[in-house]
Amino acid sequence: MIQRKTPLRRKTPLRSKRPMFARSKPIRNGFAQKPRKPLRKVSKKMAVIKRQYMKQRAVFLEAHPWCEVYAGLGVQSPATDIHHMKGRGKYMLDETTWMAVCRGAHTYIHDNPSWAREMGYILPR
Repeated sequence: MIQRKTPLRRKTPLRSKRPMFARSKPIRNGFAQKPRKPLRKVSKKMAVIKRQYMKQRAVFLEAHPWCEVYAGLGVQSPATDIHHMKGRGKYMLDETTWMAVCRGAHTYIHDNPSWAREMGYILPR
């Protein structure tokens, strides 16, 4: 172990965790920073699409009250979900790719994609 004659000294002082003056704005590159706005959870464009989707969804479920998967098996179960056979993305508002399903059938379709493709419940994009 090396023994020093004098204690070590800092060349730069420690930075405090809070600004010296609470009211001053932090300075970066010589300019005061503007306070940043928080990011939106949903963009304006997507909010418009979602509003339209919710309206179309309600009309679609009114027109298709029974689960289409269970109807093929001869069982009547009320439809609660919309399954997007080609995914949402650009097909979000395309009702030709929609399918009215109950929660159980929707879960089963996504848990068993190979079976769902074979049955035509998942289509290629």
